[in-house]
Amino acid sequence: MKKENGRNSFRVIAVFILTSVILLTACNQKSGNNPADVPVIIGNEEAVLSTLYNHYSAEYRALAWQAFNIASERILDITNGTESTDSLAVVVDIDETLLDNSPHQALTILTGDPYPAGWNEWCSLAVAEAIPGAVSFLNLADSLGFSIFYVSNRHEDPLYEPTFKNLVEKGFPQVSSNSLLLRKKATATNPDPSNKEARRKFIESGGFNIILYAGDNIGDFYSDKEKGDERLKRAMEDRSSFGTTYIVLPNPMYGNWPSAAGSDGTPESYARLLHIMTEPFRKR
Repeated sequence: MKKENGRNSFRVIAVFILTSVILLTACNQKSGNNPADVPVIIGNEEAVLSTLYNHYSAEYRALAWQAFNIASERILDITNGTESTDSLAVVVDIDETLLDNSPHQALTILTGDPYPAGWNEWCSLAVAEAIPGAVSFLNLADSLGFSIFYVSNRHEDPLYEPTFKNLVEKGFPQVSSNSLLLRKKATATNPDPSNKEARRKFIESGGFNIILYAGDNIGDFYSDKEKGDERLKRAMEDRSSFGTTYIVLPNPMYGNWPSAAGSDGTPESYARLLHIMTEPFRKR
């Protein structure tokens, strides 16, 4: 049933995009093919370039390959320096670390409906492409005997099955009920299930030593509670871990960083942050 609902939602999405293209084409023809006369129907402009960058640019792919090349070198180095990898684990995020969700981000821009609109439907399709370099890196880790854990803030209900399916079909190894750890509902003992720290401690309680993390958000490496300068200070303190223990994938589309920087998602908050950036010009 979930699969069929996902397909129906995808058909609705496809119809919407096709209609938008037809309307734009009609407007363009009516105005004499002058692009300046075509009405701008896209909202959320601040997200357009970041979404296009993630999906289309060679630079994004180069950064992803770079990250996983470094990760591969790290686990090879660790293997050469240890007798056994039986208790060693690699912990990876999923979205924008292993799977590319930029098509969903594009949809939120075209429709003007921000996340979580359409998110469950998109994930239920289980068609997200693998991030460049991700599959080969994790298959290398698997071949070297490392245990792999997939720790994601996708909601376990209703996204466990399609997430499992998407990972397996893209060739990711060791996907199982023990290794795929999605976000559960909040409880009295775990009031903030989006914080991955509890799941990382759960992995360690099983006798595993996590030797490498990969993610696109600071919260994929440690508890991400700081704001503003304190968040930057924490990253500075951990700078020697980036590229050694923490492998960061680029994701300008979304994450904790906008709110941590002081944005509430409004144009006014973006303008305020931009105004702060231009202070050097006002000191001249």
